[in-house]
Amino acid sequence: EPEERAAAERVLREDIGPMLRATDGAVVSEMIGQRRQEAALAWPDRTVIYDVFADLVRVYDPLQDPMQRHDLREARPALYDAAVP
Repeated sequence: EPEERAAAERVLREDIGPMLRATDGAVVSEMIGQRRQEAALAWPDRTVIYDVFADLVRVYDPLQDPMQRHDLREARPALYDAAVP
């Protein structure tokens, strides 16, 4: 049991903990279908969508672009860089 506990604590500390800190305050959603597989993190000031099939991350400003028509990868590279580790 001590080895299992240590392994579980290591996973929490090294994998799950950083993920929870990075996604703090975000709404998480997944869109899954035959032609679409995406995961999204939405905060009040940005939405990050990862398209699994295209291996592409898109970043949107929900306040300025609620319909998600203008990907900010080029216009706001710092926002994109913060979203993509």
